[in-house]
Amino acid sequence: MKKHKKFWIIGIAVVLFFAIVAGCTSRKSSNTGTPDTTAQTKQTESAAAAKDESGWKIGDYEVNILDAKKAVDYQGKPALIVSYDFTNNGSSAAMFVSSVSYQAYQNGVQLSTAVILDGTYDAEPQMKNIQPGAKLKVDAAYVLVDDSPVTVEVTPLFSVNGKKITKVFEVK
Repeated sequence: MKKHKKFWIIGIAVVLFFAIVAGCTSRKSSNTGTPDTTAQTKQTESAAAAKDESGWKIGDYEVNILDAKKAVDYQGKPALIVSYDFTNNGSSAAMFVSSVSYQAYQNGVQLSTAVILDGTYDAEPQMKNIQPGAKLKVDAAYVLVDDSPVTVEVTPLFSVNGKKITKVFEVK
């Protein structure tokens, strides 16, 4: 079973690497835009879906932080699955993973990516190319360190202006 877990982790890392490299070579140099809103949303104890209040347009992309739900990673550690809407408004196909940077933080420290193998989470949409005008729901999973709030941030993949959207989820 350990070899199977290592295979998945190495496979995901390799795919992410190639996705980022492919995105970097095919991206336009336009990284201008402004965030539409910044929202903080408190979730119920069951981490129920929050109203979509965080949206952001930059260059060729639009991202909305939708909701979050608690889960368990392959090692039995608590995790949080965050859902995003990703819209490609550009003129060529694009992937979420190579178009924006997205992180989650607890207590000011970036959370590690969770590996969830029980079927409750699908990382594949992060790496799917979508054509211009298409919209795709994407999930990302993070390993929780405690029950404190989680701050999710989305920024341009390459940015010098510090623009971002942020949404806070209660995970108790």
